[in-house]
Amino acid sequence: MSTSIIERSFIEIYDIEVLRNCFLYLGIDTKSNQIIEFVIFDKRNDLRALCRHLRSLKGQIGFNNLNYDSQVCQFILNNESTWLELEYIADQITEEIFKFSQETINRENVFLKYSEYKLYCKQLDLYKMHHFDNRGKVQSLKGLQCNLNFKMCLESPIDFNSSITEDQLKLLVGYCKNDILSTKAFFEHDDTKKEIELRKGLAKSYDLPYNSINWSNSKIGSELILKFYCEATNKNPKEVRKERTERTHINLKDCIPKNVKFKTQEFNDLLRKFESITLYPDPTSKFTLKEKISVQYKGLSYEYGVGGIHCAKSGCFESTDEKVIYDIDVSSLYPSIAIANNLFPLHLGEEFIEVYKNKIVDVRLKEKAKGKNLANKAIVEGLKQAANSVYGKSNEPNSFLRDSFYTYSTTIIGQIQLSLLAETISEEIPNSESLQWNTDGGTILLYRNTVEQFKEICKNWEQLTKLTLEEVIYKKIYIRDVNSYCAIPYEGKVKLKGVFEKDKLLHKDPSSRIIAVALENYIVNNIPIEDTINNHKSIWDFLLRTKFKKNSWGEYRSFKLGKKIVKKAQKVERYFVSNDGDTLVKVYSSGKESLLQKGWKITESNNIESENAFDYNINRRYYIEKTYDVIDEVEKDRVQLSLF
Repeated sequence: MSTSIIERSFIEIYDIEVLRNCFLYLGIDTKSNQIIEFVIFDKRNDLRALCRHLRSLKGQIGFNNLNYDSQVCQFILNNESTWLELEYIADQITEEIFKFSQETINRENVFLKYSEYKLYCKQLDLYKMHHFDNRGKVQSLKGLQCNLNFKMCLESPIDFNSSITEDQLKLLVGYCKNDILSTKAFFEHDDTKKEIELRKGLAKSYDLPYNSINWSNSKIGSELILKFYCEATNKNPKEVRKERTERTHINLKDCIPKNVKFKTQEFNDLLRKFESITLYPDPTSKFTLKEKISVQYKGLSYEYGVGGIHCAKSGCFESTDEKVIYDIDVSSLYPSIAIANNLFPLHLGEEFIEVYKNKIVDVRLKEKAKGKNLANKAIVEGLKQAANSVYGKSNEPNSFLRDSFYTYSTTIIGQIQLSLLAETISEEIPNSESLQWNTDGGTILLYRNTVEQFKEICKNWEQLTKLTLEEVIYKKIYIRDVNSYCAIPYEGKVKLKGVFEKDKLLHKDPSSRIIAVALENYIVNNIPIEDTINNHKSIWDFLLRTKFKKNSWGEYRSFKLGKKIVKKAQKVERYFVSNDGDTLVKVYSSGKESLLQKGWKITESNNIESENAFDYNINRRYYIEKTYDVIDEVEKDRVQLSLF
């Protein structure tokens, strides 16, 4: 069994800064919290001590360190003897390091100079592990500082392309120290602990290589599939990795399930629409359903696309003595569709679906039934990632699971079959009301005397599709749109999505959390919006953040004593809406300008000294109005809700 990287003792969380005339290394011991510093600058040359330190390490933790920090450190180690032999002074060494740093940052080659296997010590890259290198989950360390409620969210006071002075070095050290402390906080965060435990359990159970600690969950999933498939078929993993099924086109009519028959004109038109569409690959070789497809049916607009079916009726709904709200979801939608319809990437053959079902989906269900322990939880979660990764990877040009016909067959079958369920319920129970349908299920308001009929419809649908439905009964549901709702079940936790979600994933924007807090108090506990916001004490929940991209920057503008004052904002800027303060303007390189929080003053808050919101001149009226904006969207057609 290979030694997992997490079995090793990580010594240090680290970060480096590279400038034309300065190299800085800071590390913090994970046990003692002692910070160590190495500098190559002017008359100070810590090259020998730095290299001796690097060679002594068992492991390092960083943020995007595999792509950058470890590469620079390995470059230094490889050149140490040459620089010492030639008696390089600090300026000569930093010049060489800076040149390599720029080449690494701006490299055109996708491959790094030094592979992970050849680095001086084992690396844990939190950036890669959390999959922040994915376009849909991109997150920077500065963004994380905001999300983790870090007191200082500061960008470098120094231009990294410049040369610095002695006084500026002190500023640089302070900035770098803040980065390693925030990386440490991220390492100690519950989400990170959970991901590490997952990889620890999987490494033991499936003999994964030591660098699996840095794999994203989707990569873990695809690697487990590759492992099981090759073991079952006795094929060479290296050869399987090269395999693909490339399609010149995809006729969506070939993706439509043959056992589905609609009763209404609206959904039969949908079938004909799908049958008329042929997809072609874009320049990146991906197939994308660009055409918007919708069905207007009984007051709802059903929207279709590669991401699934979507529709929602805004409003507040509650179960009563007469009516009840049922929420139904397909258990493991995409894996279940694949198994039920015998779908598989063509080049992997029917053997794939046997492995998929017997070694992944069925084993996961058995393990899940055993109860919770460390190893068991890891297997259950790992196999879940394996089961779910096939759908996403099947449309990626660089994956061995590549077969875009599989992608569209899966999603089209799912959308058509859920549409059939929605239609059947509405036609056979005319007084039922569909509140929303979203990807893998729907929410329906029923008269209680029709529940048994509803359950019979669901049972027949399950038999037809070979899919399994899970149900939850809601006391109340408050819907703004298909992606934003607050659902209160009779049993279990309140379900919060979108604008109602208080505790968001670390790659998402947590701005104005107080709005979600106030909404939940209002909906669930009948607490007036004003009471929540006016009495709330935590400054963190009032903060907002914005990010300025490459073609734009931010400017704080104000007038004092008749003089215009302009202060440039950080790339990632944190602030709150205040009674006094400045105007924040987004300036584009084209010359165009736009106001952030138009009509309101804001105060920069990149350095928080007090966590007490009452120590700040917060304009609480802004947050109250924004909360009521959400409420108005939901309650616009209702006079007075008995719910409240």
